[in-house]
Amino acid sequence: MAKSSKTRSPENTEENTTPIIKKKPVSKGKKKQSELFESIKKKCNLQRVLDDWIDRYTDQDPEKAVWELLVFLFECGGADTTITFKDFKDLDIGVAAISIVEQSDSQNYPLGNKRSKILIENFNEFWREIVEKCKKSIIFDNYLLDMVALWLHELSFAAKRGIRHVATQAAIQITSSLISICNDLRKDLNVTTRQLAGETKNSSRQKQLKDNQLQTSNRLKSMESILIVRLFTGVFSSRFKDSLPEMRALCVIPYCNWILEYPIQLLNHQNLKFIGWLLGDHSNEPRQAAISGLCILYSNENYINQLDPFTQCFKHRIVEIAFSDKTPSIAVEAIRLVSIMSGLDLLDESDVQKICTLYLVDQPEISKAAGGLIFSKYLLSTQTKIDTTLANIINSTSSASTSTHARKKSKTTNLTDLDEQQQQQISSQIYHHRETQLNALLEFLDKTVIPDEPYYLVQSLWSTNGKSFFIDWPFWVDYLESIESKNINDKQMGMICKFLSASIRIAVNDKVNIFTPPQLHHLAQYRAEHSSTSTTTPMTINTDGEMEVTTTQQAPAATKRRGRKSAAPPPQQQKSPSKSKHQNEEVEDNDEEDDEETNGQQENDEKSDSINESICREITGQFIVILPELLVLYRANTIVCQSLIEIARYFVLDCYVTLRLQSKYTALLEAIGDIFTSQPKTQLIDTISVTLENLLNNGKTPSQLETASKAALHNLFTELIDTLRLTKISQQPPQQSSQQSQDSIANSQDQQTSSSQSDTNNNNNNNNNEESQVFPVISTLYKLDSLCKQFNFSDEKFASMIFKFTDGSVNGIPIQTIDDSDSIIIHSTSIYSQLLMWSLFSAIPSKFYQIDPMNVNILQMFYLLSSRVISTLKNDEITHRLRHFMFTTFIETRSLFSPVLNLTNMTVYDISLPSENLLLKNISSLFSQENEYSLTYLKVEFIKNQQINLEKKKLAGTNKSKRKSGAGAGKKSTGATSEEDITSHSEKETSDHETDTNQQQQKIKEVDLQLLNDFIPDQQFGERAVELITTICNCIKYSFVTQSTQLFRSLLKQIALSSSKRAVDIIRDFFRKYPIQSGKFEMEVVIDLINSFQSTCIKEDVASNADFQHHMFSRFRSLCQWLVTDFIKHPDTLRGVIEHFLNYALKNPQAEKLEELLEILDFLGSKLSEKSSIEFIKKRIIFSDDFQHIDLINKINNTIEFQTIQNLEPSGRASGGKKVKQQLKFVSPTKKTTPKKRRRKSSKVSESEESEPDSEESDYEEDRREELQRQKNIIKDQIQNDEDEEIEEQRASSEDSSDFEVPIDSKKKLKTTN
Repeated sequence: MAKSSKTRSPENTEENTTPIIKKKPVSKGKKKQSELFESIKKKCNLQRVLDDWIDRYTDQDPEKAVWELLVFLFECGGADTTITFKDFKDLDIGVAAISIVEQSDSQNYPLGNKRSKILIENFNEFWREIVEKCKKSIIFDNYLLDMVALWLHELSFAAKRGIRHVATQAAIQITSSLISICNDLRKDLNVTTRQLAGETKNSSRQKQLKDNQLQTSNRLKSMESILIVRLFTGVFSSRFKDSLPEMRALCVIPYCNWILEYPIQLLNHQNLKFIGWLLGDHSNEPRQAAISGLCILYSNENYINQLDPFTQCFKHRIVEIAFSDKTPSIAVEAIRLVSIMSGLDLLDESDVQKICTLYLVDQPEISKAAGGLIFSKYLLSTQTKIDTTLANIINSTSSASTSTHARKKSKTTNLTDLDEQQQQQISSQIYHHRETQLNALLEFLDKTVIPDEPYYLVQSLWSTNGKSFFIDWPFWVDYLESIESKNINDKQMGMICKFLSASIRIAVNDKVNIFTPPQLHHLAQYRAEHSSTSTTTPMTINTDGEMEVTTTQQAPAATKRRGRKSAAPPPQQQKSPSKSKHQNEEVEDNDEEDDEETNGQQENDEKSDSINESICREITGQFIVILPELLVLYRANTIVCQSLIEIARYFVLDCYVTLRLQSKYTALLEAIGDIFTSQPKTQLIDTISVTLENLLNNGKTPSQLETASKAALHNLFTELIDTLRLTKISQQPPQQSSQQSQDSIANSQDQQTSSSQSDTNNNNNNNNNEESQVFPVISTLYKLDSLCKQFNFSDEKFASMIFKFTDGSVNGIPIQTIDDSDSIIIHSTSIYSQLLMWSLFSAIPSKFYQIDPMNVNILQMFYLLSSRVISTLKNDEITHRLRHFMFTTFIETRSLFSPVLNLTNMTVYDISLPSENLLLKNISSLFSQENEYSLTYLKVEFIKNQQINLEKKKLAGTNKSKRKSGAGAGKKSTGATSEEDITSHSEKETSDHETDTNQQQQKIKEVDLQLLNDFIPDQQFGERAVELITTICNCIKYSFVTQSTQLFRSLLKQIALSSSKRAVDIIRDFFRKYPIQSGKFEMEVVIDLINSFQSTCIKEDVASNADFQHHMFSRFRSLCQWLVTDFIKHPDTLRGVIEHFLNYALKNPQAEKLEELLEILDFLGSKLSEKSSIEFIKKRIIFSDDFQHIDLINKINNTIEFQTIQNLEPSGRASGGKKVKQQLKFVSPTKKTTPKKRRRKSSKVSESEESEPDSEESDYEEDRREELQRQKNIIKDQIQNDEDEEIEEQRASSEDSSDFEVPIDSKKKLKTTN
């Protein structure tokens, strides 16, 4: 019989007997395999295989049968060799297992092959059934289980992953069966104990019961010993520390199931700690398995008290994973665990509330998981009551008729008819529960980060049972009808209407306006403050103000203007002309593939975003009566009106006719028109414009409603035009009148003071009067602009009247306030460009993309627009806002109008266009303003991060000192002296930390803190940057301006400066599609760009903060890396750039921050090609030895030479040296570059040992220098050979000429003279 060895000590391996390893015989065919493996790896009668093996164990030789099991394990694990039966029988287990344990690792083995499904299934069933079949016989013979468990323990330390896998998998199946056997034995033991307690006389039955009790108890102890000592402690504890993450995660789920199945022995802190360790695992699989296992444990409420120590120890880690784990699937599982623990009151309310805010994350999985948590915490109890009420009604009144009203209350159940009293009672109960749910959501939303936007909350709850609440349209109607009797303020009413609007939009499958830029910034800031780990958070929200929004549909020329997706109207109802046809014909040769991809994507989007018309009809039938009344009631509340008007966007107009409610249609249009003319809020105006387009111009208006729709639009337009026409502004005195009056008064100081105060008051009164008169004009122009984007109001009189406002005056009277004047110019110019585009697309036939060359109306409109833009852009004193709008609007209009314009007699009409110099001048001005803000924004964000890091360090230092002081106080004091030492030591730690913190805080200067306090973020910056960059890309694409280094430099510089990710992506995509064709021009652009950004990095505003300057050079490095990888296409560009800046360094050795520039050149040198490297070496620039940065110059030269060596080697690496990846790094100015400190040597070391250098390091350096010198000589010889070949060619070409004298090489001539 084989000897067992429980421990794997070195003593076992040093015995006299050595294992005899028998290799598998190698043949040309398949390897010889055991009968057991051959049977189980394919479909077979597993029960017969088990019976045959049991017969061999009982009737023949048990040892050989167990040996067969082990050989079967080895073959499943892909072992290279196996052990003979003699070795198994004679040697100890620890010695015999060495040949298997020490085999080299391999990823391929039979059980690990995903295609071997039959083998995997039969393997698991075999080991599970072998214990089940023998549980009343040989399982208790004290040999089979002991021997198998000992071998599994030894195999769990194998180096080959396949052996560890099969051993663990077999142990899992055996453990599952053993736990079932232990439970049965414990039940039998309890029964026997009760029976024995009932026996009072000393009888044979009592003796038999005692014998049975003793036998069962011994068997139970034996099984528990194998289970706990052999398997749990021997096999599974080592698996939790395995080097492979899949092995660490393999037994977690079964482990948790076993704990619940046999808690009397397994539910303890010693076993639970392994799961807690895996919560901090760096790999995803173990972390996710641990979370899933804990979900199993906490789902059983019977053992929550036993889990309390584990909960107190690891609950903060669970919350941390749920809130900020970088893997969405793990975060989702952790949120589910938080939901389970929250239902058991095991977590703090603040932690649960923090996890609930994850509904704002724009990843659907995490948002839905957070919605499930919110539903279980706030809505589950009331929803259960509603479901119970409906189920009781169905069960009690199954024979009655169906109730229509109750059926509408629940879509999933069919209620039977009840009498009127019962219907009212049930309806009131359901209504009360729904109202409770609504109040709970309002209370929760009021505590969140963004309390005024409930769309994400509705979306996250949509996949739960909370959907039944949001689509209960009769409840919403009943609630709104009785809204006046409820004690609800305006803010709550706005939230309720937003809930309803979001529910309708999601129900009909429409997109929605999610966040505004301030909300995005607030949300990102909250996320950064509450994230306590360094892992990447699943939240992906842009902080520069970019978002996916649903805005008004732009007119033909304004598709690009706002950079947004128009998702408000249904795709089949969008009737405004688009510019895709024009662009496809204009750039057909260049963008044909891109247009095909875009069209394919648009078709897919239309299919996925189609509006559900059946739900629209249901919504129309529910709200068709109440909506006009609510609009009249809340016409002064803009938030309520906006949400209610959004509902009307999805009305099906046929329902007005079928329900004979045409009067409600007229009432709705009147209410909307009244709100449109009276309310000035821009978002409300845009919402009304889109809604009116769906109600009036969707192509499906019934004939019975056409008269009312045309009359409503005409009345609205006429009222707005009359407002503009009848507006009168009083003539204001010139701005110099107050100054002249002050100069004329010089009698006394008192008179001057009184006169100046009176003049100031007069000016303020005049400005207030002007603002009150101009505001209606600005509001009316904005409303007309919004309507013109949806409807065609092409009329010569209207266009001429609007054009009069484009100079910033009202009825010929100039506006003195700059902001009001700019608003008038912007809105009127936008209206005029919209009218031009409507006229253009109306004049173009459907088949031929051209207009009548003599169409004077369109040409005149374009001429007026162009002349107005030129006159505005030539003015250097206009604001940045106005310049940006005029430039982007005109380029956008011209990009669509130019092909049509080229087909007309443009020269006859002498239509002037802005010159290239004017456009370049405005581009430079616009970019200078944007760059200034970008730089300030980057500095402010950097200072904020500095403050956050300082606060974290301060908090960490405080906690550290508290822990040390607590540890010192906890120790038993040996006397008064030791206590004083502990106290003084803790005080010293605290004082040292406070000193370090004060030194770090001094790095943030008062000027930077003042900048941080005074900085006001521009919420429109991200959108404005996208518009500007898109416009400039169109300028280059359509050749409106010539390609210049200044233009490309300004555009490329935004990659490192702009904080708008969308803007950066637009630039990268543009240069990927349209690379620079000329190599010389490309080199000039790169040189100009590096010069410009170097100047930016050494500006006074940047250099005032050394850390921020280092941060800017890091951005400079990223820009250069992108230039090398994606922008530079010509091989000689990099060499020219390096030579240019080396010459610059030679001429300007004292240039500021020259060291960082040379570091960049070193990085660029590592990217040179073989040919460019050789050319650079030929024309190497010589620096003197006393050059300030000669070390960096030598480093650049060595880098290029080393790069050349690598390129010359066929394998890509030099002989004798390793290929080193070049990285571009900058040394932070706050950290001085000091040599590494060597560990202080012991005083026992002799002086000879101290003076002895590191021989290995010195030998390596010497070999490296010799190899580098040898490669240099090879390069020089190659260069010399190239020169000799050129001379030989000259000789060969000039042999016939008697006048030609062959030149002698200078080196050879020198040798001959010597």
